[in-house]
Amino acid sequence: MILERGADPRKEGLTDWKIWAAVTVLVALIGAVAVIIAARVGKPAPPATAAPAGRILSPQSGEQLPRSFAVEGELSAIRRDHHVWIVGQVGNLLFPKEPEIPSQDRRWSQEVVEAGVSPGGQFALALLMVEAEGQRAIEDWLNRGKRGDGFPGLERIPGSVKLDVVRDLTVK
Repeated sequence: MILERGADPRKEGLTDWKIWAAVTVLVALIGAVAVIIAARVGKPAPPATAAPAGRILSPQSGEQLPRSFAVEGELSAIRRDHHVWIVGQVGNLLFPKEPEIPSQDRRWSQEVVEAGVSPGGQFALALLMVEAEGQRAIEDWLNRGKRGDGFPGLERIPGSVKLDVVRDLTVK
């Protein structure tokens, strides 16, 4: 109902309690909207989700290396439910190197032994990020090898993503 200017609300059927009830509801609605707006204005934008990344800093492609050597690198944005491994690659076969790289370390260094390549032979190193299925495959492969079944190379590691590769490494 719209009242004309100068009209008496009581003559139009509006009592004081109805007017106060309407004003109270209106004030409550305005207050709720103000609280919602204030909560949203003060919040910073959510951070952009960075893509997982990793690099092998040392050795570099084309280097000659002794059988035992240090591998150094860096990681960023690796999810907690993923794992990171250095993997030797000879031809199309993969040979994970223990221990696993802690995925939350930004910079890392690890001693690697390359025993499966003859002197003068070439290999590559890959930095792999693996999901749970790939982690189980690596752990099973390592356990079989430690039981005496040898370490035949893996043709693939399920749920893995290559973060970086260093090629044309030669064993001295």
